[in-house]
Amino acid sequence: MADHWTILGAGAIGCLWAASLRESGKPCMLILREQRLREIAGKSTQLKPELELVDNHRRQLFDIAIADKHHIDSPIKRLIVATKARDTLQAVRDIVPHLAKDAVVLLLQNGMGSQDAVNALLEGHNVWAGTTTDGAWKAAENQENPARWTVHHAGHGQTWIGPLNASTAPFSETPLSELTSISRLTIHPCDNIQERLWLKLAINSAINGLTAVYLCRNGELLSCPNRWQQVNALCEETTRLMTRLKIHCDINLQEQTREVLQRTANNYSSTFQDVSHGRLTELPFINGFLLDQARQIGMELPSHHALMEQLKQQGIH
Repeated sequence: MADHWTILGAGAIGCLWAASLRESGKPCMLILREQRLREIAGKSTQLKPELELVDNHRRQLFDIAIADKHHIDSPIKRLIVATKARDTLQAVRDIVPHLAKDAVVLLLQNGMGSQDAVNALLEGHNVWAGTTTDGAWKAAENQENPARWTVHHAGHGQTWIGPLNASTAPFSETPLSELTSISRLTIHPCDNIQERLWLKLAINSAINGLTAVYLCRNGELLSCPNRWQQVNALCEETTRLMTRLKIHCDINLQEQTREVLQRTANNYSSTFQDVSHGRLTELPFINGFLLDQARQIGMELPSHHALMEQLKQQGIH
């Protein structure tokens, strides 16, 4: 499996990328939590691991290899990390003994902070970060075959990939260049991935937390004047912070956020989905990250602070 793609994390994005690789004829393996693999094996050792990809009512079924950290039988050379931000550092730490010395690692997390932590852990490795506007959600467990994962490609977007280290080889000279041949995903190399990460963070910080507070679709933040005022206030604070930190941003954040809300009006944010399923959110790596950055330079972000406090009072973390 050395030249296969290995995907760490079987959430919506991990399953979407795995299915997209399989759809393009590329072999890959999903690394699951040890407990999850035991649950599947406990229900039946005869279950056939499968990925079902749904897009506009078209359904495709792909075979998929699965393993946990204890059942990886060859060095990993091509790793895509699609775990939640708060789980990423430990998940990668568990997999480090299986990484080949020349492994290329792609991080696909919402928010910021986890990428730098993993990059420090993997010093000497070829570490890249990606950010995507693809929308995906995972269906509930298939009771007849819990080893079948169904992922819905809810919105076709763009993905940017860039190096976290200045000394990294050019994109075209790494295995990552193969990903541009995946027909389902639109992937672009990016020289300054930090700016892309900041832009997505800025937009998510004005949307995700509020959809969790109001348990609403994205578009409802536009249709209600009071909610749109909150979106605007969050955008204004983030813009001021990015200016203070000299983070280049040549767009109007409010207008860009409005466009995203219009384009994804019927979608539920990843944070809404986390809250609906009783999971911890990635907001500490989104709004929480912004508050940490502001604190370091003695700046206050009252709207972001108030949002995080409101979420805390509602038991959302």
